[in-house]
Parts: sequence; structure tokens; C-alpha cells
Amino acid sequence: MRDGVRYGLSLHSYLLSCISYSLMVDPLPTTSELSSSRPVEVDIGDDFEKIMRSRHLKTWDQVREAIDILHKTTYTHYVVRESKVNKENPELYYRYVVYICTFGHKKKPEGTGQRVKGSKFTGCKSMFRIRYEHTRSIICTFKTIHTHPCNREYLTNDPWYRKLSDDQLQIVTPMIVISSDPKGIIKYIDENFNKPIPINDYKTLRHKVFKAHQKKQVM
Repeated sequence: MRDGVRYGLSLHSYLLSCISYSLMVDPLPTTSELSSSRPVEVDIGDDFEKIMRSRHLKTWDQVREAIDILHKTTYTHYVVRESKVNKENPELYYRYVVYICTFGHKKKPEGTGQRVKGSKFTGCKSMFRIRYEHTRSIICTFKTIHTHPCNREYLTNDPWYRKLSDDQLQIVTPMIVISSDPKGIIKYIDENFNKPIPINDYKTLRHKVFKAHQKKQVM
């Protein structure tokens, strides 16, 4: 009987050690990894209602401000898909405009023998349509469900999110010209501008900065 209990305890200990080892070698998948294998639905309807639909959008600046707040609040990004210029009231800019999720384009089919390239596009159907009506812009159609995670980590797949503004670029340009430490500059950009740029983006940025710097020296 004692041998049986001892065997049971040793087997139990062995199984626990195997589980612990597997967790160390193969950690649980991250949110981004889960999104590629499981369907994801994120509804930003409440934020959309508060930020976009509750406002009286009388000028195009007000429309842009609301969309900017929506982007920052929900970790989403909408781009213009279709539009018509408002010639009657240039202050409102568009007579109508359709915004779609930046991850909403369909993937282009790959031909036989071509290299399979990664794509940020997931076919997300989230969108909204703004129409000029009675001296203001109204949101007449919208879909607020995204078929991908809406968080900072996922949004870094969109180059728009990683792009520096003119003011931010003006700050880091002297650092890039003087410093030879890319990791330090990348860390500074992430901590101060909330822009997690990869090393390839930094190399592209550095090339543009040096090219512009050389032109200034020639002039």
C-alpha cells in the first residue's frame, strides 16, 4: 500500500514538473497571437455615441477634432474611402464622406509563384458616413464593430500610428544627427510621444533626416 501511495505521489510530482516546464518553454499566447487564430469582435459603440453622434458638427474642424478624439480613445484609425467636396459651404469641406477602418481593406489575391507578403488588412467592416444637411454635418450610417483587437499593441501595425508629427520630428532631428545610439532614440520616442517605432522605421527616419540635413548644408 505504501509503495502504491509513494508511486502516486511521485507520478503527481512528475506531472506537475512537466506542466511547469511546458509553461516556461511555451508561454500563453498574447492578445495579438489569439487574434490571428480566433474571431475577435470589439464594439466601440458607446464611445462612438458619446464622441461622434452627440456633437453638433457645424464646421469641418469640429469633425476632424471629434475623429481625432475617437482615434485616441478607442485605439482605432479611420481613413477616407469615398467623398464629395462641398462647393456650397467650403467651411464644411465635404458634402459627404465615408470613413472606413484602416484594417478594413480586403487582402489582394496572391498569384501563383509570388511571395506571400504580410498584410495589415483584415477585412474589418467598421465604418461611418458623414453627410452635410441643414448647415451641419450628421452621421447617417455607421458600423461600430471591429473584427480585430482595438489596443495600442495592435494599432502599431498601422504605419500611421507610428508616424511622427512635424513638431515631434523637429525635436528628434538634432538627436538623430548627433547621436549614434538608435536604441536610446527609439526609447525616447516611445516614452515621450507614445510611438513604438521598430528599428526598420528608425532607419528610414534616419535616412530622411540626414538627407534633409545635407540639403540644408549645401544651401
